[in-house]
Amino acid sequence: MYQLNYHSKSIPGLTSKNLENILNEATSTNGERNITGCLIYHNESFVQILEGEKKDVLEVYNKIKEDKRHHSIMKLYENDVDRRSFIDWNMAYHKPDDQFI
Repeated sequence: MYQLNYHSKSIPGLTSKNLENILNEATSTNGERNITGCLIYHNESFVQILEGEKKDVLEVYNKIKEDKRHHSIMKLYENDVDRRSFIDWNMAYHKPDDQFI
């Protein structure tokens, strides 16, 4: 099992509809490749964790790097892991307007 975490900045004017589209695409793509993870968007920044087979995760990450809805992509962490952290989450997502408790 392989895990990769990255940070990026969104393009100016990213809308809620854009975020929904990103989530739908991620859910579909990740489901096809048995990738789980978490996507967080806050203050015009994305942080995402992807986990699955290394080949699949790297393919998805390379596709993500080509996405024009964000820039300044920086890999924060990558490593082999013993098990998934997000086993039941094809792609968990935190909406920017959610309230923290």
